[in-house]
Amino acid sequence: MTQRNSVRDELRRFTMFCGAVFLSIFSFLAIAVIAHNVTAVSSSAALSVDTGMTKSEVVEILGEPHQIDRHNAWHYSVHGCSDMLHVYFKGGKVESANF
Repeated sequence: MTQRNSVRDELRRFTMFCGAVFLSIFSFLAIAVIAHNVTAVSSSAALSVDTGMTKSEVVEILGEPHQIDRHNAWHYSVHGCSDMLHVYFKGGKVESANF
């Protein structure tokens, strides 16, 4: 009888542990998806970036960049697009903007 109870207790603990792990992973993924949707720029705003614009004009349209790489290129997440918008500058002005 005690052996059955101990097996049940172990199974219950293992089930609780698996449930906690699942909930923590699910919560992490849900937060990542929500954060992407909140911070992503609209596709129409992304398409309005033209060559020759200054950095301040880009910030006015798109906001602060989500990432800046070592080459000082700015990267933005875009709603409905799996790729990021990449904005490259030369001399303080937009040289190119592409997905």
